[in-house]
Amino acid sequence: MKFEDLAEGCMAKILSYTTPADVCRLSLVSKAFHSAAEANTVWDCFLPSDLSSIISLSSSVPPFHSIKDLYLYLSDRPTIIDQGTKSFQLEKRTGNKCYMLSARDLSIIWGDTTHYWEWTTLPESRFEEVARLRAVCWFDITGRMNTRVLSPNTNYAAFLVFKMIDAGGFHYDPAVLSVGILGGNSSTKNVCLDPNLVDNRLDDRFHGLQRPTVRSDGWLEIEMGEFFNPGLEEDELQIKVSETTSNWWKRGFILEGIEVRPKHVLSFPSQRIILLLSLPLYTVTPLLLPFNTPQTVTMTQSVVVDFNNLPEGCIANILSFTSPRDVCRLSLLSSTFRSAAQSDAVWNKFLPSDFHTILSQSSSLSLPSKKDLFLYLCQKPLLIDDGKKSFQLDKVYGKKCYMLSARNLFIVWGDTPRYWRWTSLPDARFSEVAELRSVCWLEIRGWINTGMLSPETLYGAYLVFKPNPSGFYGFDYQLVEVSIGIAGGENRKRTVFLDAERGRRLRYQIVPRRAGTGIFNRARFLAPVEAPPVEDNDSLDLQHPKERADEWLEVELGEFFNDGQEDKELEMGVYEIKSGDWKGGLLVQGIEIRPKRTPIN
Repeated sequence: MKFEDLAEGCMAKILSYTTPADVCRLSLVSKAFHSAAEANTVWDCFLPSDLSSIISLSSSVPPFHSIKDLYLYLSDRPTIIDQGTKSFQLEKRTGNKCYMLSARDLSIIWGDTTHYWEWTTLPESRFEEVARLRAVCWFDITGRMNTRVLSPNTNYAAFLVFKMIDAGGFHYDPAVLSVGILGGNSSTKNVCLDPNLVDNRLDDRFHGLQRPTVRSDGWLEIEMGEFFNPGLEEDELQIKVSETTSNWWKRGFILEGIEVRPKHVLSFPSQRIILLLSLPLYTVTPLLLPFNTPQTVTMTQSVVVDFNNLPEGCIANILSFTSPRDVCRLSLLSSTFRSAAQSDAVWNKFLPSDFHTILSQSSSLSLPSKKDLFLYLCQKPLLIDDGKKSFQLDKVYGKKCYMLSARNLFIVWGDTPRYWRWTSLPDARFSEVAELRSVCWLEIRGWINTGMLSPETLYGAYLVFKPNPSGFYGFDYQLVEVSIGIAGGENRKRTVFLDAERGRRLRYQIVPRRAGTGIFNRARFLAPVEAPPVEDNDSLDLQHPKERADEWLEVELGEFFNDGQEDKELEMGVYEIKSGDWKGGLLVQGIEIRPKRTPIN
């Protein structure tokens, strides 16, 4: 039976599991595909499930003859919603949701005081009103939106959309941009908002800073930061721009709004390959071409090819476009697939392209097949770099994981035996761990080049440690600051507890302060100290250490999306340097960097 002999509804159902870009390409294959690609059942799957409630907020969406026409309308132009305070649009290739918060939907300090800001109209703006800065010395704009209105499993970026006309006052101090979950992780960076400033007239703080770019609609935009929306919880996203330190008066800034749109689109979901294994070979061909490849499909013959009749090498090549988990599943289909699934050609694709370099940093490793090598690297951390790092693969997707040993970290006073000592533990993967004896200045930092990590992957960094059974003090009431970000660029900070028991104690308590002498505490004493209040909120459980399978503890330092476009230095830190209180009994194994949430394709 030819694939094109299937009922049109069946073909449409299959097409609905691909993407809008794929459907448009497959419509060129034949008349049957063209007809199925016009079906409402196809395009309805590409529209957001809550589209009806979104459209109900607008009065500008006209009726359409088909759902495809509606999809194209929503992706070609912004739709004004929520009484003109927001705009909504679809990303054309994937159908992911994009929003812009108008200036009226933002919190602008002094925004309703006509002496400082005025509200006006511009013909080139999508909104009825924009905010024009007359003069302020305290420049502060904040926007918020609930993450549930965004597309799940999507990496988003926020962009400040504005103009500069006769601007002044923005050359004294850089503006600070931040994006993050309210009460959780946030990224901050300094930027130069005025594109007309000349470098040689600015001080060194402006050199190399990001500047605005011109959009297709004539406005300026500058990226404020990015975040990954897993769609697992409803969080409040906070986006902020400020310049409040210079006290210089600023003028000439015209604000249209803040746009939140997808930044990274994964190029080839593996589930599509699994679906396509049941399709004829000539049908699969357009989908295997890169998304940006122009193509004209010419049908010379309509021959249906059974995949089981293909050469094993061809099947192995197709399987290599899926994932390790998919290959294991597909190996159960038939003896042909099982044989192809053992091929080195398949598993070589799942190994990192630089795995030879990585293995060269470890002792000799000889395994009979690439599949055996892959499984070995998934099940057991491999010590590399003279035992200062460990390397491992994520078993489901083959993403790279690293742990930096304590010896590979920068620890203030780490080589002073009075404060820290180096010891060995049988349950540690490294030959040495760092044992904190007593310090009042706790500072631990680590770095890793993003080129070592898997691209297009959301990573989390974790401090791996445990309390010393013989004594652990100074952390039971004290918040510790942790951070992650690109060295010299964005930096996400949060506060955590290193005491695993802290989360199970009362909301308020009086804790005796550890006596000691040092930089801050010169006398020996015991002083009652009130522990900081902690809200009884389930989300705060994330701020406390969790026990790992290896029986060590870990606490998340933050997350980082590695786009793989440039090699940058990722910096991670753990600090408690403000209180001056003495702390001890902390055993540090290292900092682990591993994939946090792999997008569900």
